[in-house]
Amino acid sequence: MNNKTKHRDYKKVKHVMYASLAAATLAGGMGTTPIVLAEALEADVAMQNDDSNNTEKANTRPVVEIPDVLPDGKVATAQTENKVEKLEKTQQVTAAEQAKQNRGTKEKATKSAATKDKTARVGHVFTYADFSYDSAGTTITGFSSAFTSSEAYRNWDGDLTITGDDFENLVAIGVEAFGIAQNNTKKYPNLKKVVLQGLPTLQHIREAAFEGTFGTGIDIESVRLVDLPMLDDIGSRAFALNSTLTTVVLEKLPVLKRFGDAGSSYCFAAGSFSEISIIGLPSLEEIGYCAFGYNPNLQTINLVDLPSLEYIAGEAFFVGVDDYNAVQNVNVGGLNPLNPDFYISNGFDGVPSGGVVTPVGVVDRDKPTADDLAVAVTFRDAINNQGWFSTPDTVWYINNKVNYQYVDQKGRPITKGTDGTPVGPQTADVRISDSVLKGSDFFTAPSAPEIAGYSNGTLEGDKTRAITSLNQPIIYRYNQDDAEAFTVYWVDSDGTVLDSKEFEGQPDEIVDLTLRDDFPGYRFQSLMSSTDASTADTGSWTSADNLIDNPDSLNYGDNAGRSYKFVYAAIGSVTYKYIDQYGAEIKQDSNGDDVTPFSIAGVKDEAYEFSGVPEIAGYGTGKYVSGDETKVIGAGDREIVYQFRKIAEPITIYRVDTDGKELQDPEEISGYVDDLVDLTPKDFDNYDFKELYGSTNSTSRLVPDLTWEHRDELIGTNFKFDENTAQSYKFVYAKRGATPDGSDKPNSGTTPDKTDTASGNENDKTPDKTNGDEIPGKLPSSGGGDKQPGKKDDSHNKAGQTNRKDSAKNTSNNGATTTNADKAKLPKSGSVKDYVVPVLGLTVLVGLFGVVAFKKKWKL
Repeated sequence: MNNKTKHRDYKKVKHVMYASLAAATLAGGMGTTPIVLAEALEADVAMQNDDSNNTEKANTRPVVEIPDVLPDGKVATAQTENKVEKLEKTQQVTAAEQAKQNRGTKEKATKSAATKDKTARVGHVFTYADFSYDSAGTTITGFSSAFTSSEAYRNWDGDLTITGDDFENLVAIGVEAFGIAQNNTKKYPNLKKVVLQGLPTLQHIREAAFEGTFGTGIDIESVRLVDLPMLDDIGSRAFALNSTLTTVVLEKLPVLKRFGDAGSSYCFAAGSFSEISIIGLPSLEEIGYCAFGYNPNLQTINLVDLPSLEYIAGEAFFVGVDDYNAVQNVNVGGLNPLNPDFYISNGFDGVPSGGVVTPVGVVDRDKPTADDLAVAVTFRDAINNQGWFSTPDTVWYINNKVNYQYVDQKGRPITKGTDGTPVGPQTADVRISDSVLKGSDFFTAPSAPEIAGYSNGTLEGDKTRAITSLNQPIIYRYNQDDAEAFTVYWVDSDGTVLDSKEFEGQPDEIVDLTLRDDFPGYRFQSLMSSTDASTADTGSWTSADNLIDNPDSLNYGDNAGRSYKFVYAAIGSVTYKYIDQYGAEIKQDSNGDDVTPFSIAGVKDEAYEFSGVPEIAGYGTGKYVSGDETKVIGAGDREIVYQFRKIAEPITIYRVDTDGKELQDPEEISGYVDDLVDLTPKDFDNYDFKELYGSTNSTSRLVPDLTWEHRDELIGTNFKFDENTAQSYKFVYAKRGATPDGSDKPNSGTTPDKTDTASGNENDKTPDKTNGDEIPGKLPSSGGGDKQPGKKDDSHNKAGQTNRKDSAKNTSNNGATTTNADKAKLPKSGSVKDYVVPVLGLTVLVGLFGVVAFKKKWKL
């Protein structure tokens, strides 16, 4: 035999050996299967790696994938890492290119913004170094050359704000510091706004400090002088000739004494503002010559809270002539009219005719005082006495009001007639009389108006009179007519009249609308009134509850026959009552806690909320018995009854033989106290009922723990739970004879007792056997459960039905029962019989011996 033939035969023997091993594995349930599976798995992995390498070679486009984790957790990890690394590098390149593009865009945007900023005007925060100063370094004389030659100046928006600690030693703004240059041009044409604020040492704003170049269009637009505690004066022409100046704010200047001087001022002359407010300057003494003159748009002048003002120089508010006639309002208040030095020169020279001087209050503008009116008269006369205005159509005047007052014969105010109509008019617009007009502006009062319920209305004083005070009263006096009688009704909410009474009295006598409480079973609800009712149920009625809180506010004259109706509602209550099954009220639950029924009191037709009948411990659910449960209170007391049945203590029934053995599990009976308990004995096969016992001294379910008494008189009776005198009952049965299998167990549907009846030893539970051998055909089981062929199955009762409860008990005591179905089942995995291992070992041994012998014979 050649080597090739030998090798073929060797492979055949090897295949036989593997087949033997496989057969042994199937017979044993496991065997070498894990080893074969492991070899197969390694082979599959190797094949997958080869396929993966081939796929990578075939694909030219990289694809990033996350492979499923193989059993060893490491396969394909390197490949994945390589692909992820490639992807990250690609992303880095893309991110770098994007960043480069972004930088280019940003640089373009920066260049664009820089180009734009070259033409944009921006704000500037000024410091000490931005200005030039006098030799003492305390007076600003203009901008420093460093600032005016800087990029900041070229881009400056024109807002000049001087404030902060850098200027804590600043004393003055120098002459022409920011004004006109020697060549009559604007020094700083970009300057548009001036703010001097919070400068604690600033005392002077010198002459022409911010003077403009009238009409050039490059002048200052607004000026704010705020919180300058040491500012004493504002020099001549300081802000003059700024034709674009529209806003001037002067606040918190406590020591400012003057605007320029009497000889030369022009502080804010030739501006363009429509209103000037000089308010709250406690030290201001002088408004200099033409200080606010030549403002063609000026319409309103406010001079308020200037207690030290003494002098308004000539043409201080001069508006020019012809085209400049614009001022129409001068509001004054808070000045000192008794100051002997107070003098108004021709300060309002050039104002147009027909203007108004208005007195205003310092605290409340709409509440001027008599002093404010006196100041207004002074200003009005100073304007009119210039000689230009002397007729009602041309004079300046003071607007005012008169108050009409209507009173009865006792001086009491009348606000409305007896028909409810309000009295009027109440006010009228008038002028404070002007002596220049010599009475032609006197007020003429109208005739007394008609008032219902009153007569003989008469005006007090002259019909035509001078108006010399603010809100001057014009009084009309009336006589009140005789009062009409009226009726008061007392009714319930249904309209039933409980009482009524007619009232009569003098016009000024108070109507008595006192509440009455003499209507038992009723509660007051509301007071109504009617002007057209003839009875309690006719006419239109409206609420008059306000008269109850103000008992002295109504007299017979004012009442004018109006009728009244006091409305009362019947008082009622609703009370819930909870009773037991016998009708007795439940006051405590089974825990001893008080039971408080729901109760509410109110008036008829008043709704109430009830959350529902409660649960009472020891009782069942309440059931409605009687009462009107509409949840609306009626007249009188109403009771709503719910009945609850009390839950009884449970009773335990035992059924035992004469030896005390239980024939079935104890039976617990529960119910309500009025439910019936039936003590009729049950039937058990092979047993006869013998006697009945009762126990009252234990709650234990164990029969030996109870003390029993004969209760044969109760046999076959029914009684209620609450009539029960014993907590437990025991039915005793006597055995008739032996059962068919020779045991003493009853055939009653219960599981046979395994107790040895001869010895009475309950622990001796050895199953019966025949000659010490197992019964033929019996299946093996854990714990017994013997059954002989043809023997009656005692686990069924007479009706042929299995007692499920006792069957379960039998199963728990005797272990699992093996059935024919169990025979047909193959052993589960892991359930290897004792003969499997020897067979497996023998098969392996025979195979190995065959291989060794073959090798030896053929010398392989």
